[in-house]
Amino acid sequence: MSGTVVRTSAIESGNDGIGTLCLAILDGCPSMTNMSPTTFAGGQETDFDLSGSQAMPFDLDFTVLTPLQNGTEYVIGGFLQEAGGDCSQSGPSQGDPVAFGAGGCPTFTYDGGAVSGMDVEFSMNMPF
Repeated sequence: MSGTVVRTSAIESGNDGIGTLCLAILDGCPSMTNMSPTTFAGGQETDFDLSGSQAMPFDLDFTVLTPLQNGTEYVIGGFLQEAGGDCSQSGPSQGDPVAFGAGGCPTFTYDGGAVSGMDVEFSMNMPF
């Protein structure tokens, strides 16, 4: 999957805005009260720079956990601000920028091919 990421949420004091970009493909858009969608695939990029407010390109290889079905899929994201963050070991911590919940989830229509042109906005910080 490729596209751009933009951050409109804050970077916590003491962090430099460089961390691990985590994206996942789900069958639904989770909210803070409903975290039950099925995860189909996930990918990460370390040393990703979200220190500015400009859109940053990404191109991730995803690990497929469950085969995707043709149709509408949802993307969520987390930005791990600690050095050496690993999306497969932990999710975003309190204060990390995220792309889901009140900010919604970007969608795409999967038809079996590569996905490009995704725009993902990190519009809030993990509240807990």
